Order: sequence, then C-alpha cells, then structure tokens
Amino acid sequence: MLKYSTQFQQALHRTFILAATMSVMIFLWSCGHLPEDNLLITVFAFLSSVRISDTASAELRWHMLSGMLLGSIFLQYIVSVNHNCFLLNTVLPLAAARIIIKHLPSGSVFPVLLTGFLAYSATPGAYAAAERSIDILIAGIAAWSVSYLATVKKTPVETAFTEKPLPAEKVCIVSRTVICAVILYKILPVPQGIWIVLTAIFIYMVQKPEDRTINLVQQRIFSVPIGIFLGGLYSSAVVMFDYRFAYLAPLIGVVGFFMLYYKHDFFSFTLFFMFAFTVCADWLNGVGREINFLQLLFARSLATLIGTTVLLGIERVSANCFKQVQAT
Repeated sequence: MLKYSTQFQQALHRTFILAATMSVMIFLWSCGHLPEDNLLITVFAFLSSVRISDTASAELRWHMLSGMLLGSIFLQYIVSVNHNCFLLNTVLPLAAARIIIKHLPSGSVFPVLLTGFLAYSATPGAYAAAERSIDILIAGIAAWSVSYLATVKKTPVETAFTEKPLPAEKVCIVSRTVICAVILYKILPVPQGIWIVLTAIFIYMVQKPEDRTINLVQQRIFSVPIGIFLGGLYSSAVVMFDYRFAYLAPLIGVVGFFMLYYKHDFFSFTLFFMFAFTVCADWLNGVGREINFLQLLFARSLATLIGTTVLLGIERVSANCFKQVQAT
C-alpha cells in the first residue's frame, strides 16, 4: 500500500476542497445566475474554504469565516460605492484596507484584500455592491459547507482564535505597499492596471517567513508572461476548434494550487494560474474576442512589473527606516 507524506496529504486535501468549492461556485454561476462579477465571488469562495479547512471545529470555522466575510463585504462596498469621486475612491478603500491589515488574523488579511480590491474591476455603484455582498455571503456559506463535509477529524492545528494579526512592522510595510500600488493603479493610464495591486497582494499571500521577497518577485515576473502566452496559445490553437476544451482550464489552475500547497512552488502556481485565468476569465467571458492578445500580454506583464517594483522598493525603504530607528 502506498504511503504519502503528511505534507502531500495536506496539499491534496486543500486542493480537493478548493476544487470542490470552485465546482459549487461554477454551478451557482451557470445555474444560479450569479451576476457578472462572479470572479470576485468565486475567488472569495475557494480561498476562504481552504483557509477555514485547517480547523476541525465548526464553531472555529464560523469565527474565522465571519471575519473574512465582514472584511470582504466592507472593502468591496467601499471600493464600489464612491466610484464617481477619484479622491474618495482612493482614500476610503485605503483606509478600509488599513483596518483590515491591522486587525484581521494574519492568514485572513490577503484573501480579504484580494477579494475587496477586485471590486475595482467589477460593476460600480451602491446597488451592485449591495448585491455582491449578498452573493459573497452565499459564497461563504458554500465555502463553509464544502470545508465541513470534506474535513476529517485529523485536521491540522486549531488556529482561529490563537492566530494573531500581522506584526507591527509587517502592518507598516504592507500598508505602504498597498497605498502606493492603489495610487499608481488610479493615476497611471495602464490597461489591466488592477494587476499592480493584485501582484503585491498575491506575493504577500503566499510568502512564508523564510521566503526572500526578491525570489518570489523574480518568479512572478517570469511566470506571468509565460502563463498568459501559453493560455492564449491554448485558446487560439485548441479552444477555438472545440470550446469544450476550455473546461479543462480550471483543472489546470487547480494543479497550480496543488504545486503551491505541496512544493511551495510560486513559479508553477503563477504560470498555471495565469494560463487558466487567460482561458477562463478572458475567453469564456468573451474578452478574448474583443481585445488584442499581445496588448493583453504586454499590459498584464507591465502591471506585474510595476507591482513587484513597488513591493521591493517599499520593503527596502522600510527596512532602512527600521534599522535607523533601532540604531537610535
């Protein structure tokens, strides 16, 4: 009988929960008539389901999930409701993000930021944001249900009540990075500019204490254009001949998450994720027929480069400031 390592089993368990939640959300998307902003809702669902699956207690899961629900609903609403005013649409979301970064448990911060800031690319307005809030709540219930049914008794450590918020220095660095990324997104005329913000959040979300930021940045910079190129090639060479091949893209994306959970391979994760995202989010939504693929490749790669540059710059400046403070 084959024996697998604990790390492999945990990675497989998390990947299964992610894939199951994604399937439920795809069903709700197609049959339950979720709105156009299904990407934001689906991202919240599968990230939160994996997040809460690390605890076996239903009560602790609800406690953890409730914080993520409130944070995501709050941030996406603030982002959407003031879309007509540049100042409010920049300052208020950053203030909300600061509250989230400072007070939520460290493992919940970045999935919430990712969900909330995706609202910049969603339908604006108070009504649309309120409707999304209900759908995020539905997604949270789906995430909890899947994690409850899939969680076994021998689940990892209980972390919901014991996990602390980010350390003060990390709060400062992340806040500065998010502020700079959002401001650049708002003022630079860069297509796909939201990826400036998403890039920084993705890197922080997967980063472990022992990871060097520069290594993750290098992996991100090279894997994004490769993944987009392969996704575009797959769409034009395979999917255009038979649209049913597009249904394989989510499975490819799931493989990326497995590589992240098992090997902590950020390069493979980003490559597979961008491949799947290019096929699903762009082709299935019809975007691939409306924009130039080379422009898409260049725009997302440029936004990724800007986002990683901001992240590295803030980290180095902050590190120097902290050294000077300690020296005095």
